[in-house]
Amino acid sequence: MEIINELSRIRRISEFNETIISNLRGGYLLNNWLNNVLNVANGTMTKPNRMLLYSSHEGTLLSLMYAMGVANDRLVPFASSIIMEIFKDGSDHYVELLYRNDTTAPPYLLEIEGCQPCTVQKLLKRYGSMVVESYGQQQVVCCSTATRVICTAFSIIYLHLQFTQL
Repeated sequence: MEIINELSRIRRISEFNETIISNLRGGYLLNNWLNNVLNVANGTMTKPNRMLLYSSHEGTLLSLMYAMGVANDRLVPFASSIIMEIFKDGSDHYVELLYRNDTTAPPYLLEIEGCQPCTVQKLLKRYGSMVVESYGQQQVVCCSTATRVICTAFSIIYLHLQFTQL
């Protein structure tokens, strides 16, 4: 049974752990997060909130974690969450990324490579090239046969996010 579980984990992780795949699957949500971070830092949120909450499947969390380079090659348990905190210290805004994968323990800090401490500007510079801003951009990238397989999944995520923002 252990071998079957390990093969299942490897198969599921392989859906997200290549750069082009993680960018296509997690890049649109990452773009949304970065836009919200920038709006908070600039004070331009159209609907100022103390918190934004997204609810999703573990695959969406995995794709976001791989797109951000903070995944640990483990499956995401049910009821897990990724929390991005934005706080101000002096004139700079900083970001911390937390991961909660156990409801009986507090979330732990995910280190963003090359971004400690992580200002909003460093975060945008670190991930700016990894975002997918539009369905059209996604389709251009998907023209290559190597990425065509995952484009259907991305299209579903994109349309779901568009629908939930209405």
